[in-house]
Amino acid sequence: MPNDMEGSKKSMYLSSSARQFFEHGPQFGIMCNIVRRIGRQLEALEAGCYWMLDNGAFTGKWTLRTWLRELWALRRYRRTCLAVMVPDVLADWRATLRRFWLLVWIPRLLGYPVALVTQDGLTSDRVPWWLIDCLFVGGSDQHKRGPEAYQLAIAGRQRGKWIHVGRVNSGAAMIKYFSWANSYDGTTFSRHPHQQVKSIESGLSAIQAGIGQGRLL
Repeated sequence: MPNDMEGSKKSMYLSSSARQFFEHGPQFGIMCNIVRRIGRQLEALEAGCYWMLDNGAFTGKWTLRTWLRELWALRRYRRTCLAVMVPDVLADWRATLRRFWLLVWIPRLLGYPVALVTQDGLTSDRVPWWLIDCLFVGGSDQHKRGPEAYQLAIAGRQRGKWIHVGRVNSGAAMIKYFSWANSYDGTTFSRHPHQQVKSIESGLSAIQAGIGQGRLL
């Protein structure tokens, strides 16, 4: 976790495109992907943009080779990396933990902060908190919007972990369901690049001001 983000209450939205970072400021970061780079990502990373590395598991495109390639290629930008998502197994928290234990050492040895991706059924007592810097809330909408994710977020925030929620595509959803998170990502800008900027900015501002259901801090 970058030192100037530790303990921060700032909220951030990560996009696959660097456009929002360049046009609207540092409240927008980048969600890099192991398969391909979009837009001006490397230029944004050179400019100090905060970022995470998606593992491609949700789309079924993860391979060990492509993951290792991107970890090596992006290592010079580790200072602004919020987290590297250790590859998970969709809809299976047990298999996700088994894969996590096998692979977490690779980004750790390369000096990256790491994230565990949650799946339905995961509970706080099963999370290896001492090994992670970030909890990435994945799983189904029921998991993310319900008590499972909320309790995991409480446990993570109490331990000083960064909390990120995937597949959040509007400011209204951020405020209504996920005001307890530090950052978010989604595909909204690839679908509606102009219409959704104000929505996301409003959501970030509201959460910064302490507005929203389930606010932890």
